[in-house]
Amino acid sequence: MINLFQILFVAIFLARNSFSYRLENLDDSVRIIGGEDARPHQFPWMVYMKLYHIPLHEWQKSMTNVCDGTLINNRWIISAAHCFEPNGYNLSQNIVFLGSHNITEMEEKGRKVIKAKKAIIHEQYDHWNIKNDIALVELSEIIEFDEYISPIHMRNSYDNFDHDQCLTLGWGRIGEHMEKSDTLKKVQQSLQTLDDCRKFYSDLDDTQVCAGTLNHGPCTGDSGGPLQCLNQNQSWFLEGIVSYGSSHYTKPAVYTKVLAYLEWITKTIENNTNVLI
Repeated sequence: MINLFQILFVAIFLARNSFSYRLENLDDSVRIIGGEDARPHQFPWMVYMKLYHIPLHEWQKSMTNVCDGTLINNRWIISAAHCFEPNGYNLSQNIVFLGSHNITEMEEKGRKVIKAKKAIIHEQYDHWNIKNDIALVELSEIIEFDEYISPIHMRNSYDNFDHDQCLTLGWGRIGEHMEKSDTLKKVQQSLQTLDDCRKFYSDLDDTQVCAGTLNHGPCTGDSGGPLQCLNQNQSWFLEGIVSYGSSHYTKPAVYTKVLAYLEWITKTIENNTNVLI
């Protein structure tokens, strides 16, 4: 009997080999460039999402794309708003892969595949200027944590950390004109100051952060994934969400700064469920 994952496996294979997701005003820049394989289940908060979109106009075709996300509690994932609102389309379905390392394996120990209940995009998300690029995804069931699936720590304003001890994760492309990765990749990132970032992106504000060096950073397929850093207790916390960057990999990538949205995250979850971070 064909199960849900077998059907999804075929769909993912076709999508990963025929579709390259790109927003009109974003560079094709969200891939893990210069990275290496993460250890299986090294980062149990990492989420892979298969998104199905329906067109707003009859002349358009249906669209499928992939994005990443980060598990922040037993019911909610955080990701990028642009994953859920490509221009001219509405999201019809979101299939979520938790506890995965190699997303092309038919069976993988610890993996859980479920449907998302809904996605909540920041009400001030600006598609054209790429501001407030943040969204929350509610899962259709409560998740039980184990060695394969558990949430990341959320940063508080008192965390001290080394700005060179950060990572970006994802299953995105591993180089220009190359296929997306089957296995989860990681790449070390150094945070840049806003003043340095504005040399590349003049309109950045304090709700954004940038990180990365030449040929090291996220790419197509990594949108919505985490920029995570080590705190003084050697625990990973969520610093940013992959938003956009440069197609030539000569500039740092831009991330939504999670600390700037903690109040929005908390209120949104409180208003939609009884589960707190």
